[in-house]
Amino acid sequence: MLTTVTFYPMGSGGTNWSCGYAYRLVAGGASWADIHDGAGTGVAAAGSDLRAVGISAEQASGKWYGQNRGRASFSTQDLPPGITIISARVKAWGYAKNDDLGILPAMTVVKTSGMLPVTLAKEDYNRFGSVPISNSIGYNDFVIGGDNVFYLTDSGIAFISLTAPTILGLREANYDIPNIEPAWSSLKTSRMRCLGAYADGGHALALEITYESGRPQSRAFIVG
Repeated sequence: MLTTVTFYPMGSGGTNWSCGYAYRLVAGGASWADIHDGAGTGVAAAGSDLRAVGISAEQASGKWYGQNRGRASFSTQDLPPGITIISARVKAWGYAKNDDLGILPAMTVVKTSGMLPVTLAKEDYNRFGSVPISNSIGYNDFVIGGDNVFYLTDSGIAFISLTAPTILGLREANYDIPNIEPAWSSLKTSRMRCLGAYADGGHALALEITYESGRPQSRAFIVG
């Protein structure tokens, strides 16, 4: 028998630091390489506004102001041991989007490494994986006021932990992950934003897992 469970970002009450985004912002602007590879300069918790994708240009020609990378922690250690995960998906309720740069960004899910479950640090900016573990959703297909569903790949399913929280990243897929500089336009910004840890009507960011107990391993994954 299959069982489906839904996890929301860890923590409750006050500011939830399990869900948010790390960013690099450079006053006066910097090269794309500096924005992409440089150290994070800050973080923001995301209760109702997870700005997972955000690329901003400075006024000076060819200079970039900053970029965001989002993440959320889920208490997957609460799953039963020895289960077989059949499928997993991340559901992100679209909150807002704009593409003033005209670059048509996209969002996807990536692994993370070295992050703490309920603490965001500016160093997390450089702790996102560079290989997608889900489908990508492009700007034009990113739904506002509805669920955007990211189906985890085999690699993504294998990344889910039964012994510790699973920390998933949300990252821009067309420029940030492949490290391709977008077309620059002075003081313009492109963003894709979803609801974060707290949202009315069950619309918080969610990790939905379908599993089976006691099933022989085949195409699915036995974890734990």
